[in-house]
Amino acid sequence: EVQKKSNGQIKFTIFPNNQMGPPPSYYDLARKGRADVTWFNHGFTPGRFPLTEISHLPFLIDETGDGLVLHAHAAAANPQVDLLDGAAVLVVFQGPHGYVSPRWYGSAPAVPTWNYGTVHAHGAASTFRDAERLEPLVTRLAARFEAGQDAPWSLAETPEAFREGMLAAIVGIEIAVEAIEGKMKLSQNRPPADRFAVAAALHASDRGGDRDLARLMDRYNIAQEEPPA
Repeated sequence: EVQKKSNGQIKFTIFPNNQMGPPPSYYDLARKGRADVTWFNHGFTPGRFPLTEISHLPFLIDETGDGLVLHAHAAAANPQVDLLDGAAVLVVFQGPHGYVSPRWYGSAPAVPTWNYGTVHAHGAASTFRDAERLEPLVTRLAARFEAGQDAPWSLAETPEAFREGMLAAIVGIEIAVEAIEGKMKLSQNRPPADRFAVAAALHASDRGGDRDLARLMDRYNIAQEEPPA
């Protein structure tokens, strides 16, 4: 079809079944001109495309006069950190999520689905390695997550040489947030009776994540009132 519409100027020859090489070589086949078009999966070459990979990190959210700023730190050995300065990045804050059975609905036919809440923060990243900025960041992160412990741990209680060695092994990350997207899929599309049934089933679940999801539905009044019988 392409050949026909281009009056023969463009012609495709397709080589299936690894005829030109194994999947990990597909990117280089196109880059070196041995093929004009290839399809490849980043998973074929782990570590080669670090900005397409994911790092799981705890973040602190700070409000400034210029907007929201996210702070975190990662291991200096993480291949992503060397590419972060000036890069556009996406941070995903995953909220409660869980399975919804069609058997919970009072109407049929229906199919299973997955409810969730999530926030995506887009921004420009920068990194820092100086201990003067890293130590307060680690201190704040620890204080945030140690809160409520009988004897909260503090970075200051560690020996100075140990502390310096640990700080030298990490890289601070700062992200100036440029856009935020939030999405809540909480059975809003279902009739009131179905929404109430979903929330009730999640509240009754023995999975903590399901109960968190039910509380998220409660928070946004998705199924607050029991429908009439």
